[in-house]
Amino acid sequence: MAFIGIVIPPIYYIYIIIEGDSIINNFNNIILQQEEEIIKINNICEKLLLKTINNSNIYIKHYYITIIKVFLLKYLIFGVLIIILFPNAYYNVKQVSFNSIIIIILIIIAIISFILVVDIYNCLFRDYINLNIEKLGDVEKEIINKRNEINNFNKNKIFSIIDSNISISNINYSIDKYILKFQYVNKYTLRIIKEDAWQTVKLYNLYTLEKNKRIVIFELRDEMIKNKRDELMTIMKTYLKDNNIITPDLVKMKLEEVNTNLEDYKKSLELKINELIGLCHINEVIISIN
Repeated sequence: MAFIGIVIPPIYYIYIIIEGDSIINNFNNIILQQEEEIIKINNICEKLLLKTINNSNIYIKHYYITIIKVFLLKYLIFGVLIIILFPNAYYNVKQVSFNSIIIIILIIIAIISFILVVDIYNCLFRDYINLNIEKLGDVEKEIINKRNEINNFNKNKIFSIIDSNISISNINYSIDKYILKFQYVNKYTLRIIKEDAWQTVKLYNLYTLEKNKRIVIFELRDEMIKNKRDELMTIMKTYLKDNNIITPDLVKMKLEEVNTNLEDYKKSLELKINELIGLCHINEVIISIN
C-alpha cells in the first residue's frame, strides 16, 4: 500500500506534464498557422492599400509545466530517500526515532508539493490557457474580418467591371481573376473549440470546396441586383424626404419608377450573365475535348 502511495503521484506528474506539453504545442501550432496567414493577408492588403493586421502573436511558454517538472524531480529525490531510510527506521531500533522523523518530514513535504502541483495545473495553468484561448479567438476574428474586407473589395471591383460597357471577354477574364482571389481568402477557417471543462484547444482546417464558376457568376448577379435595388430605394427615400409634400400618388409613382429601373437593370445584366454562362459552357467543352 505504501509503495502504491509513492508510485501514484509521479505517474500523475508525468501524465499532466505530457498533457500540458501537448496542449501548449498544439496551441503554438495554431499561432504559427495564424502568423503565416496574417503575413499572406497583409501582403494582399498592402497591394490593395488596405489596413494590415497587427501581427503580434506571442507563443505560449512552458514555465508552468517546467515548475511541475521541478516538483517531479524533487518528489523522485524524496522517494529515493524514503526508500533508503525506511529499512533502517524499521529494523534499527536506535535509529528508528530519527529516521522516522525524517521520513515523516519528507512525506509531509511530498504531500504539500503534490497539492501545489494540482493547484498549479488545474488553476494557474488552466487560467493561462483560457486567457490565451480568448486572445487567439480575437486574432481569428480579425483574420476572418480582413478576409471578408478583401473579398468585398474584390467584389466591388468586379461589380464595377460587369456594370461597365466593356466586352464580355474582359468581364470573363476579370471574373476568373476574382475567383482565384475569392478562393484564397476563403481557403480555410481556423476553428478553436472548447471541450469539456478543460477547454482543450484543437485545430480544424475546414477546407471549402472550390465553387463552380457558374455558381460564382449567379451569386454575383444576385448580389448586384440586391445592391441596385437598395441603391434605387435609397434614392427614392432621399427624394421623398426632401420633398415638402408627400402624397400616396407620389410614393406610388416613385415605387413604379424604382421597379421599372430595376427591371431594366435586370434585363441588361441578364444578357451579360447569359453570355458569361455561354462562355463557361464553351470552355467546359474545350476542356473535355482536350
